[in-house]
Amino acid sequence: MRTGKIPPQKILNLICKLFGGQFIDDLEVQKNESIKHLIEMKNQKIEELLNEKENLINKLSSYEKHNQELMATINKLKKVEFELKEFKEKFNNKKNHIMPKFPSNDSEVNKILKWEDEDE
Repeated sequence: MRTGKIPPQKILNLICKLFGGQFIDDLEVQKNESIKHLIEMKNQKIEELLNEKENLINKLSSYEKHNQELMATINKLKKVEFELKEFKEKFNNKKNHIMPKFPSNDSEVNKILKWEDEDE
């Protein structure tokens, strides 16, 4: 049973015969070049993404190391702060016992000066 329609492949074959097969070959070459180009673009993008991933991993590693250093510094500062606080407390306690009392007013100062004059 014929319907009167010519299949597309047959039409393509007829066109091919008219142009000596060159038309199909050119289309095939263009298709292959397009596919190669797409594959190259895909591979380039994959390579860029892998490089970016590696850079981000390196940054993260660097940040983690820096964070550890900061935490160590913070712990040292806390220790020094605690030691300083203890030292201040001890110093203030000793200062109250060791420091001589100075005259609190001018009359006491004058008395001391008079005593020094009498000694001379």
